[in-house]
Amino acid sequence: HFGSRRQRSPHDTMAARKKLTVAELIALKGKRKIALTTVFDEWTAKAAEEAGVDMIVAWGSNLEHSKYVIEAVRRGAPNTLIGSGLPHPAYASIEDALKLAGEIRAAGTDIIYCSGLVPDKFAGLARQHYPCCGHVGYLPVNDTWFGGPRAVGKTWEEAKKVYDDVMALEAAGCIAIEMEVVPAKVAAEITKRTKMLVFSMGSGPDCDGQFIFSEDILGTNSGHYPRHSVTHAHLMKDAVKALGQYREDVVSGAYPAAKHSINIKDEEFARFMEAISHHAPTLPVSSPLHMQRHKKLTVADLMAFKGKRWIVLTTAFDEWTARAAEEAGVDIIVAWGSNLEHSKYVIEAVRRGAPNTLIGSGLPHPAYASIEDALKLAGEIRAAGTDIIYCSG
Repeated sequence: HFGSRRQRSPHDTMAARKKLTVAELIALKGKRKIALTTVFDEWTAKAAEEAGVDMIVAWGSNLEHSKYVIEAVRRGAPNTLIGSGLPHPAYASIEDALKLAGEIRAAGTDIIYCSGLVPDKFAGLARQHYPCCGHVGYLPVNDTWFGGPRAVGKTWEEAKKVYDDVMALEAAGCIAIEMEVVPAKVAAEITKRTKMLVFSMGSGPDCDGQFIFSEDILGTNSGHYPRHSVTHAHLMKDAVKALGQYREDVVSGAYPAAKHSINIKDEEFARFMEAISHHAPTLPVSSPLHMQRHKKLTVADLMAFKGKRWIVLTTAFDEWTARAAEEAGVDIIVAWGSNLEHSKYVIEAVRRGAPNTLIGSGLPHPAYASIEDALKLAGEIRAAGTDIIYCSG
């Protein structure tokens, strides 16, 4: 199954909407509010685009992972602006920032959206005509300087510091900023005084746009829901319910039904049985099973199921779906990416979501060249969190 996910056809998408240009985005200041959210996969991106979200913010843990995420988001949302940050090597010099910005843009990013990048680096990017979005107020990347998560700007000195940061980013050539958990009145006054777009994350209603993480909106967040978040769906609960019903149907034998199975003509089946008549059926393994509900299966446990109960498998490519699959009691999750680095990113995300579920993953095509290559790549996939090498071809 490695790399074999179904390609989307033109019939899968709604009538294409016109993609905003950066100039059109900037022109929205003072005219209407702008809606931003995060997305890290193709289907959520497709949903965001169909819902009319103006801008998607997407990133990964390093350059290769960011490219994987951005490419997936672009497939899902071909007509929506994407903002993405630069990995930390960009913070070393303007030259590094420019090099990495080029790679991120080639993957599908429209706007360089960085937290913690200082104005002189933004200035270098702006001179090269990269549209940039900065970040002021509370910056998670600088959490330790704030003494932990908190509102920023509740004293006049801090509020003035936020204002000064905004003006410095404007002078550097940024087109927008994210303003995180700044008092609403302060945010409103700063928004009036900058030509940049101001995107509020918990900074009140009077900025130019609002930015909430999709995991909060969709109900897939397993952690803290911030005060400024809204939840309009409960996809995690729905996913656990759906996957749990699937598991129950598999174990009980209700799935697959006759309509899900492929038939063979009686005469062809009779000839097949004659051809394998020399090979007696394998007897079920008789060793007892020692398993607890939340104990991770070993491969020995899995093999001991033969002849005793049905085994439940499904795919997962992100943390929250993996978490839902584990809570539903799925036995094996199959996960992969388009190449080695992308597979490692997916597997690491799935392992975070499902620490106690077996994971199967394929090897990228260099493994098909020789046993030595296969062993090397299998070691890397296993180090990322895979339990079973699950290859097609």
